[in-house]
Amino acid sequence: MENRGISLQDILIFVEVVKHGGFTSAAAMLDMPVSTVSRRLSILEGQLGAQLLVRTTRKVSTTTAGVRYFEECVGHVEAALNAHEVIQSYVGRPEGTLRVSIPSSLTALLPILVAAMRRDYPKVRLDIVVGGGETGHNPMPFELSIRGGPQRDSLLIQRPVLELRRVLIASRAYLNAAGRPRDPADLHNHELLVVATETDWELRRNGESCRIPVSSTVVTESALLNVQLAMAGAGIAWMPCDLLLDHRGTRRTLERVLPEWELPPTTLYALSQTRVVSARAQAFLDTFKGLLQGVPKQPQIAISRK
Repeated sequence: MENRGISLQDILIFVEVVKHGGFTSAAAMLDMPVSTVSRRLSILEGQLGAQLLVRTTRKVSTTTAGVRYFEECVGHVEAALNAHEVIQSYVGRPEGTLRVSIPSSLTALLPILVAAMRRDYPKVRLDIVVGGGETGHNPMPFELSIRGGPQRDSLLIQRPVLELRRVLIASRAYLNAAGRPRDPADLHNHELLVVATETDWELRRNGESCRIPVSSTVVTESALLNVQLAMAGAGIAWMPCDLLLDHRGTRRTLERVLPEWELPPTTLYALSQTRVVSARAQAFLDTFKGLLQGVPKQPQIAISRK
């Protein structure tokens, strides 16, 4: 007998008819016409090749096969309905603990990110780790991880969050002392603060591009540390987004260098173990993205009242 075409909804209808003792009560609970309930049960019996219910003008009773089928199905139906409720809650209401990892280059955002989350989603508890987290073949200890660029060796689900501009910055004190570059070639005469993996900077302007070899007396593993060094007057660095100047309250300390030129943008990706993320994870992503885009207020996630 071929059972693959059996509808789970038809099984639910059968269980509700038995539990409520008749078609009318079950139809009212399921919010469907009595004729539909009767028709779906006839289809189910035909697929099973067994009569489940005895229908009379006064009542509906269960056959021996129907009793056995009910006993086998009722627990599974209730478990499925419970799972449905759990997932609706999981997806619909931002609450609970969110363990998340973000790159060290974006830790400048943490104060305002945490403040925004506490204001808009007070039932979400944040457990944030900077720069950590397995994103390769082993299970990730985080519900959500933010990374710059696609992770080629990762088996996790990856989705782009947004594209970040990268701009050159330096402290006004440094530029007043060393001079302000007028074109990319002038960078050769300055102290450049680079990340260890960088050998050159590609600068772009309106379809034009040029590569500037970079070397420095100071090499770090963190773009954020380079920004902090730039704030202290150590040289010229790049920031992942010029809006961070405002977010950090450093507009009076730092200024753009070669403001018409930018480095190639980098795309931030969110990594998770499942394609459907929780409401708390989505709330975090919406807030995070909004801050980087300079959106003052995030739209609230629609919550199902069903």
